[in-house]
Amino acid sequence: MATSPPGVNYAGTGGQNVDVVVAAFDNGSGVPQIVSVANPFPVTSAGGASANRSFVYLPYKATATATGYNTGDLIQQIEEYNTATTPSTYVDTIWRNVTQETTLAGAPLAANIVPVSATASAVSITNAPNVKLQDGLGNVINSLFNASGDQELLTATGATNFTVSTNNSTVVQLAASATFTGVIENAFNAPSVSVLLACDQPGILTFNQYITTSAGTICNSVSYPTPATTAGNCFTQSWVVNGNDVNFTFKNTGASTTTTLNLNVAYGNILPATSLLNLPVAIREINGKALNIGQQASANSLPVVLSTDGPGSSASSPVYVSGSGSSPVITGFTAMTVGTTYSSGIALQIICTIAGSVNIQLLNGTTFSLAVSPGYYLLPYAVTQIVTSGTTATATYGNMASTASSTSSSFSSSVPMTLGTVYSAASALQVQCTIAGNVTITLANATTMVIPVPVGYSLFPFSVTEVATASGPATATYTNLS
Repeated sequence: MATSPPGVNYAGTGGQNVDVVVAAFDNGSGVPQIVSVANPFPVTSAGGASANRSFVYLPYKATATATGYNTGDLIQQIEEYNTATTPSTYVDTIWRNVTQETTLAGAPLAANIVPVSATASAVSITNAPNVKLQDGLGNVINSLFNASGDQELLTATGATNFTVSTNNSTVVQLAASATFTGVIENAFNAPSVSVLLACDQPGILTFNQYITTSAGTICNSVSYPTPATTAGNCFTQSWVVNGNDVNFTFKNTGASTTTTLNLNVAYGNILPATSLLNLPVAIREINGKALNIGQQASANSLPVVLSTDGPGSSASSPVYVSGSGSSPVITGFTAMTVGTTYSSGIALQIICTIAGSVNIQLLNGTTFSLAVSPGYYLLPYAVTQIVTSGTTATATYGNMASTASSTSSSFSSSVPMTLGTVYSAASALQVQCTIAGNVTITLANATTMVIPVPVGYSLFPFSVTEVATASGPATATYTNLS
């Protein structure tokens, strides 16, 4: 129960305790609108009689000075209703000056007051009651003084809300060489993007950023070759989003259809991170000086620990120098069918019989067209597919393989080879031919291949164990070099 304002007797209650509800608003018409009337409640009069009463407060602001109020005072019209009747009946009206805490002798002139609405200016009220703010669980919301001495509410930053991109996430499986292309969507209010990728086939994930949702406004594109992943070893990265609009693509570069592809893209507030949960770092300077790659003064160079287990290196000579003669030796061969995807090797063999174009797909998914004439080619390309579209030459193709420990440098020994005899694998095959033709050889991994040899001297970086007897019609001598 709330005590009636000082000096006010409600309908003969003699200042008894009553409940009061303020239920009015301004709908723009300038007339206060009653929203609801409180439920009936007992009021005991001074004479002991029982009555049911409800009160409605209608707020006004004084626009002129007159008896009982000044310009700017908050005035309340308090209407009393008897709720013991059906419907409730009007009993009385009291006018109250809230600012001065006094009761008016009568109603103010209508020209001297205006209804209080959401657009009314602030009203100063003295002796305002203290209010304790609480949340929905009843916990008190405290305040503190800021650096300027003002009282402010305490707030706490909530958890970051991530928005999953349904346009750029997918679980639809991809056939070999197929590509998922996400929809270009607005990311203007997204500071960062997080990507989780699981896939049992290798692929290429590309992050594109645009100025608008038009593909022609692309301003940045970064591709990431992704290996086949297993449970607990997925591709996880996050990046800063600078573009207004973005999308993702993912191409399956494996030989088979994916079975576990799950690309999950979400926007939120997260720092950039690598798959090892480290911040990505690009070094642009050292000690305030521009970084130069190569042999520079120590103050401008990166300290490097050289490996001793790579091609052409050893504990005593760990550095491979381009042009030194050290190079990988081919130890395996895989015949390639046009249009089929394979694991990449270290070189591509082409034996062409009718000139034309060869459309080659490299390990990173890019393709290019190569014009070839009849003859033999050994090209240093890591190829995954001879693409059907755009390939017009008549030729056979082979992927060449090597092991990290198989390298050649300056040759220090030679072993003449007899047709049909098996030898220990060496570093290279020397052929001195008097009549051109084809030669069938066996490599270190037991695969066989046919190579055409011209008249004269030829040196092939093949680790050969045998030159087959049926190698005609070439007439030549063969030597294993190591």
